[in-house]
Amino acid sequence: MKIFGLLRGAVLGWIDIVAGRAGWRDRFSFTGAGLIMALVVFALVALIVTLFETTGESISGFGIGAALVVEMMAVLAIVVASFAVKIVTRSAGPVRELIVPGIYALVPYVLVRAIMVAFAAPLVTLVLLGLAFLMFRLGRMAGPWRWPAALAFAVLMIVLLVGMPLTLYIVGNPANSPI
Repeated sequence: MKIFGLLRGAVLGWIDIVAGRAGWRDRFSFTGAGLIMALVVFALVALIVTLFETTGESISGFGIGAALVVEMMAVLAIVVASFAVKIVTRSAGPVRELIVPGIYALVPYVLVRAIMVAFAAPLVTLVLLGLAFLMFRLGRMAGPWRWPAALAFAVLMIVLLVGMPLTLYIVGNPANSPI
């Protein structure tokens, strides 16, 4: 599997998902190797973003590792949201059809979020709204769910994406929690 071919397929697949075209499944690899490659791409981008965000700061290797764990929680959010809505809706079909494209959608989210945090932090909400729209379209196409279930999937995904790192921060440092 060539990484640039996978990225090209993911971009074209997401264009098909947003446009509502039926051939979007042909653009992604839903095998175990395809899932691993999606995770590798996301992990590399998360590492690059983490290194960018810590430039000029004195941070240990453990600190970078901890930041990567927090970034990888986004993958956990897509997995939990996918399984939760699949179980509640009792829909058939492989969960990988939600997880693999979802991971590829998280790649530009992480990149754009890092840029927005550095230069225009209040606009991060717009990035989350954009990701919610992508998750809604993914739920409609891959679920395939009606709009209420797809909306629940998108909202749950965003709540988990925002809530899990905040919860980890509060549990790990209760004296300095923002709440």
